Amino acid sequence: MAGLSMTALDPAFQNDIVESAARIASGKGVKRQAEVAPEDYPMLVTFRDLADPAAVEAVNPADFASVFGPGYALRRITVQVTEENFAPSLQERLRWLGRYPEPSLNPNHDPRDFSLSARLHHGDFRRDEN
Repeated sequence: MAGLSMTALDPAFQNDIVESAARIASGKGVKRQAEVAPEDYPMLVTFRDLADPAAVEAVNPADFASVFGPGYALRRITVQVTEENFAPSLQERLRWLGRYPEPSLNPNHDPRDFSLSARLHHGDFRRDEN
């Protein structure tokens, strides 16, 4: 996700996350808020049960209604530079979210299981320790 946000915020982004992060931190030559292009959308997921990481479900950005019901649609994704720390609220919601080594969301999966919960790992959900 970091690279996708940087693409939207940093017009000079050239796949160098460290260099781009420095530009964004300095605020020079970058946008403070930007809309993410649909082709750069990250993987979107929801959980049928927040207490169960294996209850993860992919969400098609073009078909929110199939997951959330009639009338729901994704209009845009906007990223914004902020000083707010969102990690505590994420950790409160996903209490099973652990530290490295990062297990998959379904750590007891069969090695031939390529379901979403077997492929996604705790590290796929960003944790900011600052």
